[in-house]
Amino acid sequence: MAPLQIKNKFSPYASPVLLVKQDGKNRLCDDFRRLNKQTIRQRYPLPDMSEQLEALAAGKMFIQLHLASGYLQIPLTPEAAEKTAFITADTTGQFTRMPFGLSSAVAEFTRLMQYVLGPLQGKTVHNYLDDMVIDGSDWPDLLTKLRSVLGRLKSAALTLKPSKCLFGTKSIEFLGFVVGGGEIRPGLKKTRAINEYPVPEDAYSLRRFLGLASFFRRFIPKFALIASPLNKLTKKGERFCWGEEHEAAFRKLQAALVSDSVLTLFRPDAATTELHTDASTIGLGAMLMQSVKLGDPLRVVYNACRKTSDAETRYHSSKLELLRSGGQVVKQRSQWVT
Repeated sequence: MAPLQIKNKFSPYASPVLLVKQDGKNRLCDDFRRLNKQTIRQRYPLPDMSEQLEALAAGKMFIQLHLASGYLQIPLTPEAAEKTAFITADTTGQFTRMPFGLSSAVAEFTRLMQYVLGPLQGKTVHNYLDDMVIDGSDWPDLLTKLRSVLGRLKSAALTLKPSKCLFGTKSIEFLGFVVGGGEIRPGLKKTRAINEYPVPEDAYSLRRFLGLASFFRRFIPKFALIASPLNKLTKKGERFCWGEEHEAAFRKLQAALVSDSVLTLFRPDAATTELHTDASTIGLGAMLMQSVKLGDPLRVVYNACRKTSDAETRYHSSKLELLRSGGQVVKQRSQWVT
């Protein structure tokens, strides 16, 4: 532990702790569940992931900055520190800086970064918690922006972790995706986890798989329809019985992401823009496609799909098509309107 992060001190609070192996080192993890139940949770909006990715995909060069133990750079008041107290087999201690696991930690950290980056946020730099990315057209542009960002971090006494910073790359992995050159791709780490995921043996492990796969649903045409038999198995009261239908859906979702899935950035100046829709009583699907020049092959910008509700299954086919088309335009209006 770095100096002043933990003090040996008595407190009426005592959360349990355990050591977890991470990158070959022991990491102290606190179980703050009881404390969180007694905490009035603070709320603060997180940056929109889709907007962040869309904004960065057009970049030609990138710098990625990462704070060193970001949460632990926020000091706690004596009253708050007392509540973070933990107990081990032979001693007690409490944090002097905000540890991971507190119910309001994400909101407070998001608020801090918005305050620190100020007018640079969303323009000069894009961030999600302690992960920051600067994009530019060339080195001089990147360095000018970097100086501005470092100046804001320095004034707030926030420090970076050099081993997790990258400078001058042509693409960057951010929020589980690889962006750059006008394209967005699934990140290798998460797609490998999906590809190597064992066949689910119960509803819990199936929900975990669907959670991983859903993260990349924008890359998979008709995702909701493919995953439909798997979702049925996770419903309350449903008997978990894995059959050929479920195996086929599971393998199809894995294969869809192992292939070279790429989305291109929406271009307002594209020569051709087409919205392909498909609707039935089972589900609604849409695919936005563009070609920059006339005659060029169409490339996928976005996939969207969802199951129909019980009421929608009784709609006429023309109404279903209109529902799919209109719904997709509304969903993506922030990316399409310039």
